Amino acid sequence: MSIISRLLNKSCASKVVGIKSAMPTIMKPQMRAEIDTEQCIINIRTNKWICNDNTLYLKENAYIKDKKLISISPGGFKGFYMLGTCAFIKESYILDDYIYSGASAGAWNSLFMTYKKDPIELAYELLDDKLNNAVSIIDLEYMIKYKILNKFKADDFDLKKLFVGVTSFDYMKIKTHIFSDFDTLDDAVNSCIASSHIPYITGNSFSNKYQNLNAFDGGFSKYPYLNVIKPSLHITPSMWKDVKDFNFCEDHDVNARKYIEKLLKMPMQVSDYTTLFSRSKYNFVELYDKGYNDAKNNRDILDKMFHQNKIE
Repeated sequence: MSIISRLLNKSCASKVVGIKSAMPTIMKPQMRAEIDTEQCIINIRTNKWICNDNTLYLKENAYIKDKKLISISPGGFKGFYMLGTCAFIKESYILDDYIYSGASAGAWNSLFMTYKKDPIELAYELLDDKLNNAVSIIDLEYMIKYKILNKFKADDFDLKKLFVGVTSFDYMKIKTHIFSDFDTLDDAVNSCIASSHIPYITGNSFSNKYQNLNAFDGGFSKYPYLNVIKPSLHITPSMWKDVKDFNFCEDHDVNARKYIEKLLKMPMQVSDYTTLFSRSKYNFVELYDKGYNDAKNNRDILDKMFHQNKIE
């Protein structure tokens, strides 16, 4: 149900396994997604890095071989719209076989998707009126962090399902890092903050240290999602915009795949990032409700994507 209803009622140039720190060098980010982008996947528990070797990663991480991936895009304040979309999906479908990969606002929503209990309970806690008092993006993020760490514990989340995209700049090259297998809820939240860092916009500093990296917004990477398997669903603030162009009633598997590939190839929307400059224009609860209701209104399409996973 909607919140309003509830209220009223290393160098990555070659295959590498190891540890590498990155120094920032600013360059214009390429923002068109490509599934074959280079990336390093970092296991937080073991501190092991696997770069550009999907075969090795799958061999050492059999857990995800039979999993399906939901990727979640950046979105600025429209991340609250995607939160509504995510809440509807979690409320409506059995997601035992899914893992989640996101960057920036998508990282926060990926963490939300790993919550084991009532998704509306968590959304209700996050969408507190006090969020409207945040004076900056980093202030907002730390308010959310405080809420999560004080109301919930690591066992409330299936953190093994979480993959967070973080960007670094090293020798004039953008590096994509996918952090996984978090052993504490605090570290998982810190990775979401790192994935959302835009110099001097989301905070008062140029860089933000995370796991010995100078971390920047995951959306600066070409493809800030786990690239070992292709997504079964890609959630964005504009995911329903062109959905009418695809006939999901006929050969829905093929059309669903084409639709997801189109979403992944779309350039990151600059307007999603510019929302960060116009905080007063956005009501977080209204954004959430719109995301929830838009997903609900497109449930017939989601039903075809999730096939037999509907919650009756």
